[in-house]
This record gives sequence, C-alpha cells and structure tokens, in this order.
Amino acid sequence: MKLSNTRLIIISLMVFFVGFLFLNLLLGLILALAVIAIPKVLEAKKKKDYLEKFNEQLIDGTDLIANSLRAGLTFQQAISVLVDEILPPLSSEFKEVLSKHRLGMPLETALLELSQKEKNENLDLLVTSVIITKET
Repeated sequence: MKLSNTRLIIISLMVFFVGFLFLNLLLGLILALAVIAIPKVLEAKKKKDYLEKFNEQLIDGTDLIANSLRAGLTFQQAISVLVDEILPPLSSEFKEVLSKHRLGMPLETALLELSQKEKNENLDLLVTSVIITKET
C-alpha cells in the first residue's frame, strides 16, 4: 500500500506528538523523521531491485528473441514467445508492448514508449536496432 504525502505527514506528526509526550522532544523528532524516511527508502530499494532484475532478464530476453527469429518466427511472434517464457518484470513490459500493438499502435512506437519509460541503455540499443533493421 502506497501512502500519500499528506497521510505520511499526518502520521509523522502524530508519531512526533506521541513521542514528545511519552519520551522527549529529540526522540519524538527522530521517530517522526523515520516515519517519513522509511517508506521513501523502501520505495527506492524496490525500484532499484526492479531495474536490476529487468537488466538481468533483458540479456536472456534478447537471446530468446534472436533464437526465435532464427527459427523463422516474426518479430511479433518472438515477443510473444518472450512474454510466455520469461518471468516479470521483462515479460510484463513486453506484454504491454504487444497489447498496444494489437490495439493498433505501430510496433516501433510501442517499443519506443517502452524505451522511454524504462530509461535503460541496453533496451535503447535493442529498440534502435529493431527499428533500423525493420526500416532496411
């Protein structure tokens, strides 16, 4: 559950007053700051873990796409194989790309949106190479 900033501040103020009443001013202030800092630290760690896992899976995903293309599948079918064979987060992101493409968005545009969303250098290279290959 993600707390909004307003709720986080209210909870922090409540902790501060309880800490001030039952302990002392300094400890109440430390507890209040901890209430604000802990969710932000946990969110940053979760995002970092997500990006690390995405990077690790991207290597396997690229190999899987290349092998699927060598086997004679189209690029769209290769992405479908990736979605079926690899675990999230990579599969969920490429599943979104496929969904957008099936709803009428050009595959290149969907891949560019994914690249802009993830801000990953390796993914940028993959998307750029796919677009260049498709144009030539």
